[in-house]
Amino acid sequence: MNDVDKFVAAIVEQDSLAGSNPILSEDDIQQMQLMGSVNDVQMYAIEKGIDAGKVNNALISTGLDTSSDPMADLTSLFGFGEAEKSILGGLPSDYSPRNAGETDFYREGDEYNIFANLPTEDLYNLQARLIQGGLLARGAFTPGDFDTSTAGAIRLVLSRQNRIGVKSGEKSTAWNESLLLYQNEPLPSGQEVSVYLPPDYAEVSTRVRNLFTESLGRDPQNYELQLLSEQFYSDTQLQSQQQSELQEAALGPTVEELETGNIGNRNIQDVVSETGMQEVSPTGRLYENFNNLIAKEKDRLQANDDIQNTGRLMLGTILGTRR
Repeated sequence: MNDVDKFVAAIVEQDSLAGSNPILSEDDIQQMQLMGSVNDVQMYAIEKGIDAGKVNNALISTGLDTSSDPMADLTSLFGFGEAEKSILGGLPSDYSPRNAGETDFYREGDEYNIFANLPTEDLYNLQARLIQGGLLARGAFTPGDFDTSTAGAIRLVLSRQNRIGVKSGEKSTAWNESLLLYQNEPLPSGQEVSVYLPPDYAEVSTRVRNLFTESLGRDPQNYELQLLSEQFYSDTQLQSQQQSELQEAALGPTVEELETGNIGNRNIQDVVSETGMQEVSPTGRLYENFNNLIAKEKDRLQANDDIQNTGRLMLGTILGTRR
């Protein structure tokens, strides 16, 4: 199996991890297998929405993470001096960037040389920008730490800047141009999106009608049907909103929290305790609302039944005495 095939298989494995829906289709996989280089596959996967951290994990698991030039050991062994590190993005040494002459390219290891020792607050801000650019997924990195996921995202930024061009002496800041492009046109995050779909009206109205038929032996009045249906819709929407809020809290710091440095503790159980959040059961609330709505009518029907039963008992007693 060649490097491209190994890398594609590793990306597919990362894409199929539990907790998220696979992004790549069979056509995507076949197209990547036909590509000429690992770098082409890497860029294609990112553009399709695979998280940069997962792509980097695939590189590491296959041994294709070229953080150093494999020829470096040989040149050192035979005394040829230190070999020049390869250009990030898989570009050839004679590559001509979009901005001609700006060839002070970012090379392997520059991501650590430039960013690894940044103050925590600066890393917060950097990670916030990477999230905005779709290069870093919330919950997939350690806030304030230049971890593997953050490094993988920065490599993409530096690689793109290499294709644009890097002026001599400006390597410490030139990457901002590339990152700003990602922020203005972010890559798809690949994260699941919570969408509220209201219940089917026919199913809800049938359920309400069945309650009236079984309990009262009649169909609901129009206002009764409308009242209970609208309350059911409201409760399902509240349930969906509650689930979205919990998912949001579980994702990790937001862009705003990173920018302000207000990371805090995001323990989900603490969020539930602090907000007093309770599970919402639309079906349970439907039964409760129904019983409250018909309580007087049900009491009246029960009273009528009691009167009729009493009458039958008295009549039976009278007839029995006469006999």
